[in-house]
This record gives sequence, structure tokens and C-alpha cells, in this order.
Amino acid sequence: MSWFISNLPNHTVRKYAFKTFYNTICYCWFDNRCRNLFRYRKHSAYWRSIGNSNYSVISFLKDTEETRRFFREYKQHSTDIGKIIFEGWGLNSSLFATCEYRDGRIVRTNTSELQLKDIGLARQHLQNGYPDVWRRKREAEDELNELCDNIENKIRSYQNAIFEEIDKEIKIESGSSSTLIRRDNDYIPVKTDFQSFYYRDNLLSSIFDELTDRQKGREPEFPRIIEEHMQLENERNRYSVVPKMKCSYRDRPLAYGSEKQVREVASRFQKLTSDPDIDKFVKDYYELEDKLTHNEKRNQFYESIQNIWKSINQNGELLKGQGTCTDCPRKSFLRHF
Repeated sequence: MSWFISNLPNHTVRKYAFKTFYNTICYCWFDNRCRNLFRYRKHSAYWRSIGNSNYSVISFLKDTEETRRFFREYKQHSTDIGKIIFEGWGLNSSLFATCEYRDGRIVRTNTSELQLKDIGLARQHLQNGYPDVWRRKREAEDELNELCDNIENKIRSYQNAIFEEIDKEIKIESGSSSTLIRRDNDYIPVKTDFQSFYYRDNLLSSIFDELTDRQKGREPEFPRIIEEHMQLENERNRYSVVPKMKCSYRDRPLAYGSEKQVREVASRFQKLTSDPDIDKFVKDYYELEDKLTHNEKRNQFYESIQNIWKSINQNGELLKGQGTCTDCPRKSFLRHF
């Protein structure tokens, strides 16, 4: 070949011939390297679809451009889904069950996910791309649900013990006995001959608060008995001001009725707040509440969600679990590496 080029008629022709020969050699070398690089894929469906002998430089360059486009699309997909994961399962998502005793009532919220757009796609990525994080979520759910059940059972035992004492019959002067009716806090007596009653939630929360304060070292506080003039309707459907006895704790009315009955309520209040079994119910509640508030597995899960979002939003990493959701960008070239 060198003899042939040297015997060409002039320098310009020889220069052009040498350049053509050099480019041909370089092209063939690079084309052969590309074939060798992808030869191990010859049994794949993708390789058969393009043909074993036709994957060359042009095919390689096309795949390179497709790869760039894929990563641009998947980076945006990672940001979008990562944000949904952070909002749907992050610290402010109120994801896990909670239970507390508030104003004489058990207030419980069960495990629930936020209804965000594409939350299902985010769940698929979280389950398949981060199985350890999803497992931690399930373990935290089970543990927190169990703690909530224990709190609820403890409060119900406390309430039953209170009712058992308060609902006992009260002996009055005539030798007969009576019981106080249990009322909700929104009840307002209308008739002058209303039957004596106590406010269920006020009484429960007052005893609970009193025991809580004593456990914090505060001085005991007891109910007060006062006379209250109430405007009530008599048997003639006329309103008149009638004096009634009232038992109250701080600013909460506990019971209304005759003096004998409301004083009995105050006496039983003092008895219950001095009962070590009732006091233990309150202590056990706060121990369970502390475990619920500072649950380690829940905190670890929230930290994992924070780290996933940080790796995507700040560090520029791609979301794991590529191809697991229906909106994932597709790149046939990558599936055969």
C-alpha cells in the first residue's frame, strides 16, 4: 500500500489517498471494538432485534444519545417522586397511629397515608428500591399500634374504676338512696325538678389532672361546694331562679344536685385521688405515652425518608427502584447491561 501511494502522480493526490486510508483503518478499528464490547449480549432479545452483525459505531452513538436523554428524564422523575415520598412519609405526614387522653376522652388516630397525587407510584419505588426502609415502616406501625392499644386499654380501666366509685348509691336523709345521672359536658338542666347529675368528662379529666399535678410535686387541690342560682322552668312552664348546689374543681363544674349528693361527689373525688391504684393508672399512662412519643423505630424511619430526599434533592442522586412504577422513563439500551 505504501508503494502504491508513493507512485501516485503528485503530492496532493498522495496526501488525499493517505488520509483516506488512515481514516478507513481508524473507523474499522473503532467499529471492531464496539462489536467486541457488546458481543456478550448476542443472546438477548434486544441484540436479536437489531441483528448481531449490524451493531456498529452508528448504533453505539444512537444508544449514547438515548442514554443521555434517559438520565435527563429519570433525574426529573427522581425529583418529582422523591418529593412525594418526603411529603407522604416524612416527619410532617402524620403517618403513624397516635393515642392520648384529652379532656376526659380517648383521642386516637390510626395509621393513614396522605392522599397525594402519584402516591401509589412513590409507594412502588419505596417498596422496591428501599426495602429496608419499607420494612422499618411496617415494624414501626406494628409497634405504635400496639402502644396505642395499651394506652386505650389503660384509660378504659381508669375510667371504669372511677365510674365504679362515683356511681355507687348515695343514702339521703329519708333513708332512701339515689344515684347521680351521668351527663355529657354540653348538658344544661332546664326544669326545676331535674335529677341530680355529674358531668362525665369533667369528672374524669379533673381526677386525672389532679393526680398528674401531684406526681409533679404540686400541692393537693380539692373540689369546692357552692350554691348557684339557676334560671329554670317550673311545672307551670314559667321560669324562676332556683338555688342549686354545685360541686366544682377549679373552673369545671363536676355535679349539680342536693347538698348531700354534691358533697358525696366531692368526698369520692378525694377518695379516688388518694387511691394508689388510680394513681398507678395515671403513671402507667404517661410511661406508655413517653414510649409512643419517643419511639425509636418511627424516628429511624423518618430519618431514612429524610436521607432519601436529601440524596436526591441536594446530592443529585437518582431514585432507586428504576422501572418499578408505570411512569418511570424507559431505556431499552440500559436493560441489557
